[in-house]
Amino acid sequence: MIIAVSVYENNISSQVDPRFGRASYFLIFDENNNLIESIDNTASGAMAQGAGINTATLIAKKGANVLITGSVGPKALAVLEKAGVKIIEGMGDMNIMDALNNFKNNTVNQPLSPDNETQIVRGAGMGAGRGMGMGRGRGGMGMGKCGCRRRMRIFQNFFRCRWFNK
Repeated sequence: MIIAVSVYENNISSQVDPRFGRASYFLIFDENNNLIESIDNTASGAMAQGAGINTATLIAKKGANVLITGSVGPKALAVLEKAGVKIIEGMGDMNIMDALNNFKNNTVNQPLSPDNETQIVRGAGMGAGRGMGMGRGRGGMGMGKCGCRRRMRIFQNFFRCRWFNK
């Protein structure tokens, strides 16, 4: 079993980096906690977009079976799940050896994987809204009998409204 850990610095005494995609380094361990390889991921910090996806591809190509990190974004999560990598989240700012020992002793949360039924459901992000907007041509203008909601940008009218302050 190969375990990848996102870390701040390129040494074993470092802590787990809570960011997966923009983590500075990754340390690759075997099942006996022996360091196999160190991966420099500092280039992802300068990327405007796609850092998580590129990092997930890199970890999958290294043959990792398990990833220990702080949190993984939805796009990187999809890449890692497709590669069959089990993801252990919530280990950010923990000592590397403590995180590895917690994983070995099964004292961590259930790993996220495609076959795990208790998987965290993530939303799609910024949706279509469907909230009570301030008009924008979608019907009524909200509550307010005098139209003060239409002039909400002018806060003096909003707070002086005799219908709103009843």
